[in-house]
Amino acid sequence: GIKTPDSALLEAMQERARETARDFEPQGVSNLLQAFAKMGVTVNGDLLEAMQRQARVRAGDFRAQGVANLMWALAVMGITPEASLLEALQRRAASTAGEFKTQEVSNLLWAHACFPAALNPASEALMESMATQLFVKKDELTNLDMENLHQFLLFFSLDPAWQKLPGQLPGKLPEMRKVEQELGGAFRTAFELDPWHNVAAQQGDVAKQLRESFPDFEIEEGFIDPASGYNIDIRVWR
Repeated sequence: GIKTPDSALLEAMQERARETARDFEPQGVSNLLQAFAKMGVTVNGDLLEAMQRQARVRAGDFRAQGVANLMWALAVMGITPEASLLEALQRRAASTAGEFKTQEVSNLLWAHACFPAALNPASEALMESMATQLFVKKDELTNLDMENLHQFLLFFSLDPAWQKLPGQLPGKLPEMRKVEQELGGAFRTAFELDPWHNVAAQQGDVAKQLRESFPDFEIEEGFIDPASGYNIDIRVWR
């Protein structure tokens, strides 16, 4: 894994990056934030504002990999991009869709499942272009790609905001709907088969203790939510 620098060095690095933000190339912006995301570093607000500003200024120069990595990094850190930056990156992603590698498509779409209210006039072109790429690259998808895409499709199918895309007519996002219908089952299966989502080793002991402590409650282990496919380790109800 990546070793996290000590706090003093991290503070100095962030301050220097903030001071020189206008000198950052697009790849530098995405690489910096991706590294911080992988290390689990909390980026200070001033640096984040400076990097987002620089990314917005240089949005038209980002390569596909840089867009995907930047979106992924922000999502991992729990940060929704500033609205104008999000729209600019979505437009850039749509215009360079053919350059996206398989993992970059899945990371980009997964990131969107982490951004609340992430819709704008550029969303339609982005989603349709990424859907097209999924069909082109479907045989290259790894299990991790498919797990990420399952989580995106869950967000896509359940969030009512997708029904309110600006300027949309009935039959919204036909290519992404096609992905949902034709590939969604395989994505969900990959998600469900991942051992990480299976019953935890100590789950039985916890469930036993709950039954003894709360005899009036129903305790169910390994409940699979029918809508999402998520494994709920222990469901308790009365």
